Amino acid sequence: MKYRTDRFEGEFAILEYDTESGQAFISVLKTMLPEYLKEGDILEFTGTDWKLCRDETESRRQTLAERRRRLLKIRNQN
Repeated sequence: MKYRTDRFEGEFAILEYDTESGQAFISVLKTMLPEYLKEGDILEFTGTDWKLCRDETESRRQTLAERRRRLLKIRNQN
């Protein structure tokens, strides 16, 4: 299952994941996660540890950046 790093709260990372009925969140101790984890990073739980999915994270960031560019372009045209 894939998780998105939503935010950090004290010693915890709040991870978002998809369910059949929408999104859900879990809290995981930051010490259990990759050291250089940032908001927006995509993670996968392997059953024993957490793996940072670098390619998926970068792809998602590029997709979101392109959406922002398109929205700003539309907004500036109005």
